[in-house]
Amino acid sequence: MLATALWLSLPVLAHDYWLTPGEFTPAVGTETEILLCSGHSFPKHSTDTHGYRVHEAVMMAPGGESIPLTIEHNDKGTSARVAFQTNGTYMVSFSLAGPKKKEPAYWTRSLVVVGDQSRAEDNRQTGTGMEIVPGAGWQDVKVNDSLPLSVAYNGRTIRALISISREDGRVSHIRSSTRRPAMLKIKTPGRYLVIASVAGNRCSLTFVVARGGGSLALR
Repeated sequence: MLATALWLSLPVLAHDYWLTPGEFTPAVGTETEILLCSGHSFPKHSTDTHGYRVHEAVMMAPGGESIPLTIEHNDKGTSARVAFQTNGTYMVSFSLAGPKKKEPAYWTRSLVVVGDQSRAEDNRQTGTGMEIVPGAGWQDVKVNDSLPLSVAYNGRTIRALISISREDGRVSHIRSSTRRPAMLKIKTPGRYLVIASVAGNRCSLTFVVARGGGSLALR
């Protein structure tokens, strides 16, 4: 079973996938486009899905309500438009199925902090599929701090090798276990792409560290 599989080295894929919001910390009432990106040299990307399709797209609002999203395909690529009606943390999640596959094998997610950050702890985890879960207090992490990262499958913590790609092109790897999260040292401001892989399944999470040395804003 995936939940009991040993952590494996990240296999080399032609492309990975991640979500990029139009706005990282939008105001209440803002409508934002969430774009599905692909590539193998973050932050460079394309919008070619390479045969992968969106199996499900949802947004979890503060308080846990799950809202289905409508996927759009146009000259910009594959995306969904979302409206943020209240303060707090929203999680946007796309699950992807490979060519000729019925079930998803890739989960890419984004945490968007809207307005007042007093509820920023909301929605760190969906409990479905494979996901990277930031530790409690993530909204207070800044440069030179360490951010705990766990990997879960259907809500159960699993062991995984995690790849970290920074905006400056540097790549590093850390390991998480069922008992102890991996610790990501935040060395520079800017965008990060976090990817985990276990037993042929993959997931990703992108986030941005404020350039002014302020709190972490996960996207």
